Amino acid sequence: MISTSFHPGPVRAACERRRWWGFGLTPRAIGLLTVGFLLLIPGFYEARFSYAMLVWDGLLLAATLLDGLRLPRANQLIAQRSWGNAPALDSETEIELTIENQGHAIAECWLTDDLPAALVAQPATHRLRAFPRLAAKVRYCVDPQERGDCETGWLYVRYRSLLGLAERWARAPLRQTVRVYPTLRTTEEQQIFLARSRQIDLQLRQARQRGLGRDFESLRDYREGDDLRDVSGQPRRGAAR
Repeated sequence: MISTSFHPGPVRAACERRRWWGFGLTPRAIGLLTVGFLLLIPGFYEARFSYAMLVWDGLLLAATLLDGLRLPRANQLIAQRSWGNAPALDSETEIELTIENQGHAIAECWLTDDLPAALVAQPATHRLRAFPRLAAKVRYCVDPQERGDCETGWLYVRYRSLLGLAERWARAPLRQTVRVYPTLRTTEEQQIFLARSRQIDLQLRQARQRGLGRDFESLRDYREGDDLRDVSGQPRRGAAR
């Protein structure tokens, strides 16, 4: 969508599944499986260690499966991107990412916001914890480098439970056109500019009204048609008395 206002509007969308399979193993689960395989070494000398490896890995895979099934589905995560201020050169722009978890389990999320190079050189990954039925937020700042219109991309979400054995992958279509403006004046610069503008305006008014006052700097020679009440009775210096 295209934002027509000076300040970009928020964009909100439900996540969708990023990969066709449901979930995968985390590094923690892979490490625990590797520990089970180490039991094969003493298993060459004692068969019971081999059986222990099978029991260990079987229980771990079962726990990983249950952990993955408990995770919220991709469409149960609602994502939103909001802008704290209008993007402009030579000034930071604050962005707020929000995840609403409509599932029943706590989700530990890693968010990667796909922004163009005009806004950020390299997209960063941000972490937040989304509790069920609550909105979790994270804020970060970008420093725009190019003016003009630019297109934002997807918000990529990787999330797992607190047990951390399985994780899912999702993405939200937070696409919008954002305009980066030229350098905006700071508040102090605006105040100086306004004060200078008022001073120039006052000087122009005084110049237009010259000859209408009785102050020395407003005096001028008499012209035909001037009101006699405005004529000073003091003779000019050097005139005959």
